[in-house]
Amino acid sequence: MSSTKKHTLNLILVNIFWGCIIAFLAYRMPAFVDDYQHQTSFADGSRIVSVAQIFPSVATYYMTWGGRAISMFFIQLMLMLPKMVFVVVNSLIYIAVANVIHQYALVFHNKMAKEKEAAGEAPLIASVIELSAIYLMLWFFMPDFSEVVTWITGTVTYLWTNLIILIFGLMYYKTYCDVSDKKAYTSADNQNTSNVILSTIIYIVLGFISGLSNEAGACTILFALMLFFIYMIYNKHKVQIYQILGAVSCAIGVAFLILAPGNVARTAAANAESNSIIKNYIFRIGRESFYTLMFLMIPFAIALGLTVYRHYKQTNTEADAAKRKVNLPEETLFYLLAFVSVYVMTFAGGFANRIFQLPLLLICIGFASSLAMIVRSEGTLAFRKGITAILVALSIMALFEVVAGTIYSVGRDSFYDRQTIYYHIYDTEGVLSGNGM
Repeated sequence: MSSTKKHTLNLILVNIFWGCIIAFLAYRMPAFVDDYQHQTSFADGSRIVSVAQIFPSVATYYMTWGGRAISMFFIQLMLMLPKMVFVVVNSLIYIAVANVIHQYALVFHNKMAKEKEAAGEAPLIASVIELSAIYLMLWFFMPDFSEVVTWITGTVTYLWTNLIILIFGLMYYKTYCDVSDKKAYTSADNQNTSNVILSTIIYIVLGFISGLSNEAGACTILFALMLFFIYMIYNKHKVQIYQILGAVSCAIGVAFLILAPGNVARTAAANAESNSIIKNYIFRIGRESFYTLMFLMIPFAIALGLTVYRHYKQTNTEADAAKRKVNLPEETLFYLLAFVSVYVMTFAGGFANRIFQLPLLLICIGFASSLAMIVRSEGTLAFRKGITAILVALSIMALFEVVAGTIYSVGRDSFYDRQTIYYHIYDTEGVLSGNGM
């Protein structure tokens, strides 16, 4: 077997390894809390046994409970079908999320690298390292793991819709990177009519679904699109008609989500519980800040440290002195969006730790982008082998954790969950990492 085929196989095996772990945990995850309610129709309370029953159920849900119509459709569909359908689809979506994050990193590298990477063995080695690091970042730092990765209601609401948001955002991000790197930019004017029509359909459909996804994600992608258009207009770059229609479609989806009659009723009820609107929002800001520190401080510190190192090394090796001026690393965009996705929930009536999944995914994009630049631009073969050894060791640790956690959960007649939280215990003298299983 040639080296190229070997590394391609390793890349496939990394995806299979993590897909099997998620599939196993999702298979063992029992129906939990909201799943029981969602197995029945919101319209008449009957058990859902056909797709035809889902449409009136979702319509009633939209009018009386919340605006997440698309995720509710798939929740009730998955609960109606044999569980193995969800297990397989969910593991594929988890794999897709990691690979889409990796695509962001590759687009970033192609924009930032002075010379494009030649095809061959080195890019494949780098891809194995980068993708493995992304999976490990998601594994060790995913907030409320089971609720957003293996639990049907939670994972469809967040993981599945966040994938659509990332894919939709990637299309605009690629354009941004192309126009920033003038050598790589190719105008869309040369596209034939059929390609333009297809692009328009894709942008409109993905835009609407992204807007109708979940509140934190929808508001974040809308903010990102605003930044995109400001950049394009300010720098006098041409914006394609399908990009405009995609953004409009996304805004319409957000309006359908936020202004759903069920959402309005719940928000009004939540605000009525507080005697003071000011105190209410001060409390919410404090709440978001506390949980942000608890869930995101460590992964953000890791990602930021890698970004600072990448930026320092690159700016100090540039031949052009003008490029050594003080400026923010481009990965900062994703860190900004991560915190925007947290604080938009300050204006929502409800709150759950599940909203921290999207911020982690965005932090992972910044992390993976910095890593790609380091591994591909500076990494020697020995360096890459060393990183690979560390990642293999961490993956084995994760596998042992799954085995130990499963045995423990079976003994407790419960399900596997994990979280890494740093906290202080009163009868110890230090800070310990706690993994809940």
